[in-house]
Amino acid sequence: MAEKLKVLFIDDDEDDFLIVEDLLSEKKLQRFELIWEPDGSKAQDLLASNEFDAILLDYRLGALSGFDIIKKFNPLNLSGPVILLTGQEDDELDKVATKAGFADYLVKADLKADLLERSLRYNIEQFKNLKEIRELNKNLEKKVKDRTFELNDAVKKLKENNKNLRQEIKRRKETENALYESQLMYNAITSNFPKGSINVFNRKYVYIFSDGRDLKEIGVDKKFIRGVKLLDFLPEKEGEIFTKNLDRVFEGKNVSFEIPLNNRYFKIHGVPLPNKENEIENIMVVAQNITEQKESEEKIKKSLEKERELNELKTRFVSMASHEFRTPLATILSSTSLVDKYRKTQKFEGIEKHTNKIRNNVVHLTQILNDFLSFGRLEEGKVNYNPELINVIELVEETVEDLQEISKKGQEIELYSNLDKIMIPIDPQVLKNVLYNLISNASKYSSENSHIIVKVIDSDKDLMLSVQDFGMGIPDKEQKLLFDRFFRASNASNIQGTGLGLNIVKKYVDLMGGTINFMSRFNEGTTFVINVPK
Repeated sequence: MAEKLKVLFIDDDEDDFLIVEDLLSEKKLQRFELIWEPDGSKAQDLLASNEFDAILLDYRLGALSGFDIIKKFNPLNLSGPVILLTGQEDDELDKVATKAGFADYLVKADLKADLLERSLRYNIEQFKNLKEIRELNKNLEKKVKDRTFELNDAVKKLKENNKNLRQEIKRRKETENALYESQLMYNAITSNFPKGSINVFNRKYVYIFSDGRDLKEIGVDKKFIRGVKLLDFLPEKEGEIFTKNLDRVFEGKNVSFEIPLNNRYFKIHGVPLPNKENEIENIMVVAQNITEQKESEEKIKKSLEKERELNELKTRFVSMASHEFRTPLATILSSTSLVDKYRKTQKFEGIEKHTNKIRNNVVHLTQILNDFLSFGRLEEGKVNYNPELINVIELVEETVEDLQEISKKGQEIELYSNLDKIMIPIDPQVLKNVLYNLISNASKYSSENSHIIVKVIDSDKDLMLSVQDFGMGIPDKEQKLLFDRFFRASNASNIQGTGLGLNIVKKYVDLMGGTINFMSRFNEGTTFVINVPK
């Protein structure tokens, strides 16, 4: 069913309301909703709401008339037509009602369902039509007034234009000259755009315009690039990056992004170029070559990283040095006091015991200082590699003998070689430093009464040296850090050491042009293998 039409019934007689309600409640008239208001003042408030499709107004409302009720309203300005109801037919009243703006005049005694329905339906439709006609007339009057004003204004402007025609011609010539000069400047700017290029593309990414010093540097002629597709110049991956970003420019957004291309870096800026209809068919893309900037940033980044590492090394060095020096010095001091005490009581066994402690701690301090000196000289690049022809077997034997004397109780260092004499050009001091570190580490991280195996194998291409122990080994997760400066394995925290030895060994092996590898199992031992090319 269609939406119901709201009808306001203003009458102080309830019987009349019931009669009208019965007439409108017949089946074919169910599209009307009747609202009854017997009070004149309240009726005026309802009329002011302008929410009714039609108003049925009784001529007599006690001491008031329908004219009194509606006198402060113009019936033509209400939301629907006003139909006057009266008890008796009166031609004069009919004329007065029509003149006052009432849509119709009905006699209550003659009311029938069809008559009432037709009057409501006809007058509602007629009211709508009249309202539309009034609105059209109002708009037409405004348009005529506006058009008249426009014509008068146009005539005035035409006179002014005729008066200023010569001045306009003069200004146009000046503008043309300025435009020509501007075009020359524009061409000069675009063709000399530094470290990049200025480009214009259509939606298919075809070059419409391209210029800039970067084109000259890569040997591209700007005349021949027009009409060529951008994607023809780009690898597939870079082409996807360009289209992903530049598609947003065709949506009206400004974009900026960086992209590496042909060993160079570019900063890309894309802006839309709307036409007169504000449609974006073309975009401008400025490509800036930022390779030098990127390289500078990378250098700064590396410098900052190096500085951070140095600061970290300083912190670790201070922490390690304070511990590694304090402990042996404290032992030496206490042992010296005890030696004096035992000397007075002539307890020679105690004197020998603490003399050995002093000697061992002095050796340890000497080793620490040697590590620091070696590390510093290697870091500064002050260590020279001076090879000379030597018998490697003799050098290894001497080193093993020296270290056997300071090894732990019951430890044996065994030497194996495939030849009795191996003559090769090598720096003896560098090689001795490497062997000393590896063998002393093997002794330090192994228990008493254990074996350390040193092998020297000569081949056509290189010399192989290996040092094997059966000590505590290195935890798997920490093996990748073994050659880092100041690194100490978690299972060696209670054993004296600087954490520099293997880092120094690695640098010495690099000086010899060799390689160093290792194999280790936790609590089973470690083997270091060095290969030096002959």
